[in-house]
Amino acid sequence: MSNLKQISVLLLVSMLPIFAYCEVKNTKEDGAKGCLVNRLTTGYIRPKHIDVEGLQKLIQKHHILSDKGSIVLDKRTNTLIIQDEKPVVKTIKQFIEKVDKPISTK
Repeated sequence: MSNLKQISVLLLVSMLPIFAYCEVKNTKEDGAKGCLVNRLTTGYIRPKHIDVEGLQKLIQKHHILSDKGSIVLDKRTNTLIIQDEKPVVKTIKQFIEKVDKPISTK
């Protein structure tokens, strides 16, 4: 059994509108380093028919956001600000297009 200790350091670099997430790992014995970069992108979504609080609840209920993602609400402008990996932001935008429909009064 090897007597290696692993040390993890998390670096977050902000370059709006893209965020880079890098995890650097060192091993005590050989000092080898590895870096995994996941790019997060920011999407601004302003629904026409649904309030952002309701949309946030729907997104959370359906577990669309990844573990690295986040949602910020701007109630004043009814805007969702989503930070996540690009495919997830795209999926959320498509989801909102499907559910953001006017309510029929018939």
